[in-house]
Amino acid sequence: MMFKPMTFFSCFLLAMTSLLITAPAISAQEAEADMSDQEQAELFDKLASYLSQTKWTGQFSVTGMENDKLTQEEYFILSAEKMEEGDYWKLVARIKYGKNDTTLPLPLEIKWAGKTPVITVDKMPVPGLGVFDARVLIRNGKYSGTWAHNEVGGHLFGTIEKMTEEEIAEVKEAADK
Repeated sequence: MMFKPMTFFSCFLLAMTSLLITAPAISAQEAEADMSDQEQAELFDKLASYLSQTKWTGQFSVTGMENDKLTQEEYFILSAEKMEEGDYWKLVARIKYGKNDTTLPLPLEIKWAGKTPVITVDKMPVPGLGVFDARVLIRNGKYSGTWAHNEVGGHLFGTIEKMTEEEIAEVKEAADK
């Protein structure tokens, strides 16, 4: 039986262990030194609005497998909000893969490369789903990064778009089940 990896956490996890970026990721606290409280609040509000009610559509590779035909992926983020502690954000996400279809609140760390958010997941256990590790850069309607789910990993990339009203209703309905 072929293992179907879940890439959202590796994307967001999931998404999602290195990125092809040149600027180092910095914490929100370090970013504070370079911007006013108002600028930081605006940056966080902009990210929360940008990520909420989005559909992530893309492809992922699996290290060690032929990648002539990349596997398609699709994830839905209902909401994103900055948590009080550190660089953590609560992302309410619908994750569908194989026989799994679940909507979860995920406490994910988001670091910053300048003003570019990078979802940062370090060996995060998710009950019933496995252990995830990822770095996913978010920029200009696109995402790109690396992912690992248990012992399997690879690269991922795709686009981020706002969900339609029908998609929002479907995701909310699935979350209520």
